[in-house]
Amino acid sequence: MTAHTASRRLIIAATASAVVFSVGGYVLKEHNRPRALEVYIFNLKSGRSMFIRTPDDRRILVDGGANSDIVREITGILPFYSRRIDVVMATHGFDKDVSGLIDVLNRYTVDNLYVPKYLTASSSGTAYSILLKTAAARHINVSAAQAGNTMLLDRDVAMKILFPLTPQEFAYSAASGPEIIFKLVYGATSILSLGSSSRKVQRFLARAQGTSSALGALDHVDVAVYDSAMIAANVSEDLMTILQPNYVVYAKRVSAAGARAAAVSEQRSYDPLAGILADHRWNIREKGTIRIISDGKTVHF
Repeated sequence: MTAHTASRRLIIAATASAVVFSVGGYVLKEHNRPRALEVYIFNLKSGRSMFIRTPDDRRILVDGGANSDIVREITGILPFYSRRIDVVMATHGFDKDVSGLIDVLNRYTVDNLYVPKYLTASSSGTAYSILLKTAAARHINVSAAQAGNTMLLDRDVAMKILFPLTPQEFAYSAASGPEIIFKLVYGATSILSLGSSSRKVQRFLARAQGTSSALGALDHVDVAVYDSAMIAANVSEDLMTILQPNYVVYAKRVSAAGARAAAVSEQRSYDPLAGILADHRWNIREKGTIRIISDGKTVHF
């Protein structure tokens, strides 16, 4: 055997050992993953997305942004050798948050797709139709979610659906369409995802509290997540009074001038952030992707 051949074999052996060591380390890290609920709220260039990973490693993707950027974000979280996502959810039907889910269905093994009940052609876009066709082609179960549904994501983690309600209970419009609003509960901790719900929807939820069995889960939460700027034009004071969140996560920058203009146009002096400590306010456009961790007793960022 020549020196060149021996050297080449040594390089191959060393490379193989490094790969095995790397994979082994990855597997060990996953095996020793602490029992916790992890919620990632991605800072996408366009659209929104949330990824939930339960203590028993159930994986739930909520919305997918406007393009395939979401695949890169998921790849940065999950082990490279795993292509499993248990549940995908489209909280509404418009392209800006649905388009990225099409790539996800094509690249990952997905068991269930959840969509809002009562969607119409006027409250959904082209990407939503393609999403449903892709799910059918890949034999993915599709279910329509509505207020009152409870999804047991894990033995200790539940997702309680608070919206949409029936058209008889709520008058939908172009600005206030059917959208999945849910409360994620793990032990004594809770995270409420309000998405891009209008102030009309939020005010309705607050005022319907106690009058509808579907809204029984609406009360104080640890974290409230909005896909909007935290200004009076977007946030219901009535709802915030009920929720009294310890933390808020929101997604859009608003200049001081813009906030003042919105307040003037609404003729309201209400500041949704007034009761939230400065270091409990998380703007993903400023801080980037956020990871929330719950041990069932407390949450931290």
